[in-house]
Amino acid sequence: MNHKHTHRDQDNPAAFHPQQASSRVALLLWMAVCLSCAILARAIAAEEKKVPESQQRLSSTVEYLSADEREGRGVGTKGLDMAADFIGKEFSRLGLKVRIGQAC
Repeated sequence: MNHKHTHRDQDNPAAFHPQQASSRVALLLWMAVCLSCAILARAIAAEEKKVPESQQRLSSTVEYLSADEREGRGVGTKGLDMAADFIGKEFSRLGLKVRIGQAC
């Protein structure tokens, strides 16, 4: 066996070394598994923090109706008319019939 040839292969960075290659593959696989776990954990955390659509819609409605522009929805104010228009449009969007001036 020629020891110089073996020694030259070790000094040559382009030479193929099976043990190093399998170590690199194992390291890459381990890194891929860790990355996959991190991505999955973030996705699960994001899903847990996700606010249901109905809760978002309710929050948006309350924010609109309670905004300063609605002027407290006081009798005779433009804010009351704006709130009534908003509620009427929401009822119509939901398929409810709006009967203005009629008792239920």
